[in-house]
Amino acid sequence: MPLQISLRTKYRSLIFGLSVGLLIFGYVYFVVRMYWASRYLTDPSEAAMVRAIALDPGNAEYRNRLGRYYFYTAQDPVRAAEEYRLSASLDGYDAAYWLDLVAAYEMLDQRSEEDKAIAAAYRDGPYTPDVLWNICNIYLIRGDLNDAFPLLRRVLGIWADADWGLMNSALSAGWRATHNVNLLLHDALPARSDVHAAFLYLLVANGAADSAGPVWMRIVELGQPVDPKLIFSYVDALLQNDKADDARNVWSALRKLNRNRDETLANQEVIVNGGFEEPVLNGGLDWRIHPPPGVSVSADSSQFHGGAQSLRITCEGEPFADAGVSQYVPVEPRREYRFEGYVKAEDVFTRSGPRFLVKGAKDGAQYFLSDDIIGTTYWRASTGSFTTGAFTHLLIITLIREPATSSIKGTFWVDDISLREEP
Repeated sequence: MPLQISLRTKYRSLIFGLSVGLLIFGYVYFVVRMYWASRYLTDPSEAAMVRAIALDPGNAEYRNRLGRYYFYTAQDPVRAAEEYRLSASLDGYDAAYWLDLVAAYEMLDQRSEEDKAIAAAYRDGPYTPDVLWNICNIYLIRGDLNDAFPLLRRVLGIWADADWGLMNSALSAGWRATHNVNLLLHDALPARSDVHAAFLYLLVANGAADSAGPVWMRIVELGQPVDPKLIFSYVDALLQNDKADDARNVWSALRKLNRNRDETLANQEVIVNGGFEEPVLNGGLDWRIHPPPGVSVSADSSQFHGGAQSLRITCEGEPFADAGVSQYVPVEPRREYRFEGYVKAEDVFTRSGPRFLVKGAKDGAQYFLSDDIIGTTYWRASTGSFTTGAFTHLLIITLIREPATSSIKGTFWVDDISLREEP
């Protein structure tokens, strides 16, 4: 009896050992095949990819890579479509495989099969923005706007939060496909001011500023804060086209939308941020600061005539004609205005100090030029009255030196700059 038990135990141990050995051998064989299959993919040739598939026939990625070889390198959409179809059948939950199949069917002009592949891609990745965009772009290329616009609206909303560059690319594609502002405005843009402002910027950049009015009106209707920098180019386009009143209306509405600046122009004041109490926006109808070499410009809360700070300009000795501080100001023609500005100087050494200049933005006609400031002075007022020309709608206020050939060193401050229409 003991001998029988011993033989049975040895037999079972042998069977167990063989089973484990076979499992290990199978696993190693599998790993080795996968390894060599992956190694073959470092070789972009057709033969290498075929060998990789032979070693791992159930791998959808390998089929897809072979399809890409046929599509892009061999320029054979028929064989590419077959490999793409096989890769999608092996892994139908990867929308990218379906989209590659869509591209092959598009080249083969097999619309019904293409539509089936599009439906599969959308089914497998409806919340993936790149999948949505690829499908949307196909519809845009086809001219199927009814199918494209709902997807475009979703993509723009997603990318507005995640990737501003991709959002702008999608907007550009929508514009190229239609060149119809109203169509995009009503059917393709989400109810977001930032997306509408990006579209406004796109229109101006593409020379379509004359068509941008409805987009701006929609931004106002939405009533959401909007980045002023996206509106600067539109304001500039209005100014360049002698639409100064429209530019002023846009700027006033923009200030109200953002609610971080005064909402009214009290006492018929037309200068924006004349006391430099708010951050300078460097565009639109706010101050534009672009100092020349050797000049630095910054806000200064230690020196001010009124409010809590002023604008400090420090000169390091280089001669210059313009300090690089300016503002465009819409005005009415044949109206009388009074300019006022304050300057303080400290150790300004030069033969020609800084001056305020008010001139016509279009014709350059000079309306006011203040006396220059030299040496060290306390706050000094520069004032003057003038009447605008019969066709003057826009002025520009700057800080200049005249003549400008001498060097200048020192610091001066400007504050409480105003321009009021006389009663």
